[in-house]
Amino acid sequence: MNNSDAKNDFRHDLARDLSYLYDPATLRRSPLLDRLGLAGRADAPAALQRRLTEAIEALQPAADTPPTTNAWRLYQILRYRYLEGMTQEEVAGDLALSTRHLRRLEGDAVDLLADALWVYARDVEPAPGVGDDAMPGPAAELAWLSKSLPTGADPVDAAQLVRGVLETIQPLLEGQAVAVACHVAEDMPPLAAPAMAVRQALLHTLTTAARHAPAGSVRVTCHVDAASPRARITVEAQAGRAPGDPVSADLEMIRQLVAIAGGTVDVRDDPTGARSFVAELAFPILEQIPVLVVDDNADTLGLLGRYLTGTRYRFLGTTDPAEVIALCERDQPRVIVVDVMLPEIDGWDLLGRLRSHPATQSTPVIVCSILAEEPLALALGAAAFLRKPVSRATLLAALEREAGSGEASR
Repeated sequence: MNNSDAKNDFRHDLARDLSYLYDPATLRRSPLLDRLGLAGRADAPAALQRRLTEAIEALQPAADTPPTTNAWRLYQILRYRYLEGMTQEEVAGDLALSTRHLRRLEGDAVDLLADALWVYARDVEPAPGVGDDAMPGPAAELAWLSKSLPTGADPVDAAQLVRGVLETIQPLLEGQAVAVACHVAEDMPPLAAPAMAVRQALLHTLTTAARHAPAGSVRVTCHVDAASPRARITVEAQAGRAPGDPVSADLEMIRQLVAIAGGTVDVRDDPTGARSFVAELAFPILEQIPVLVVDDNADTLGLLGRYLTGTRYRFLGTTDPAEVIALCERDQPRVIVVDVMLPEIDGWDLLGRLRSHPATQSTPVIVCSILAEEPLALALGAAAFLRKPVSRATLLAALEREAGSGEASR
């Protein structure tokens, strides 16, 4: 059988297993058990169910990905149809699709999942004569995690991720009688790392801390090291009683998970047991592109500032057009967003000053107004025009277009 036929069979078996995801009898007979290195295990149906569930969840887009994108739609179809067991009619209604359109997208979603799992399956060679408790080794599991990650550096909200992991492991913390303190620095920039990999690295670090700090405490801090620049997440574990085993056995897994996320880790083990360990995880952060917004309405400034939270854009705002040139000389924004209806110096005059001043003449200016004056704005040198009220997606799309052009002209 050639590779194409094998992959088609794999996709066919996957589609069937998804339809019987909660039927152990069917999953026990699945050819995917061999392909995914799960054959021979006593819990093979449950293990296959977990593997397929994890593969679907690995396709979840980053939180700031627009909800109308195809990536979100395909993930939602897989989740609703197979993890939650909804009918095609129910999913079509929920996603505002025709049933015919849903069937076509459902095929695309299964293809996407098959591609992700196929990469992993090719690297798994079932060992002959494996016992009932046999499992894929750590290397295979890590290979699966690495190869299932989406490409690109989507923004990751560090504060949201840290708090989400702590919420996930709360039952474990309570069971170990471990107290937790968490401090995340204000205005943390987003991480330039795959969210799932960062989450798994941090989760394993924290569960390791909890196991080695029984009846003790764990402190988590998150800040930016400006010299790197990198985001540093520090986990300090203080045992209330002597831990049962050394922490060193867990260190290699932590290091590999952090490496998959594109980061580094420094773990210090205390052999006396008085202090279980201190782990410092460092991850790259997205370049922060300064954007200056000029609007005399403080509420509008606040709204646009919230639009930029958790993105690669650093919000700078002012209600006073007279201070714009000084702000530009100091902060060097890559893009300027200007309202037209400003006090004393209106937006048209300000646009002229920005276009003629040496510090700002090459900086793209986006005019954002309730007035339908796009031709005038472009004629006076604006790079783009946005009609109020502006949505977050529209603003970010305009910034994506203009930030690159501003950088190229510098």
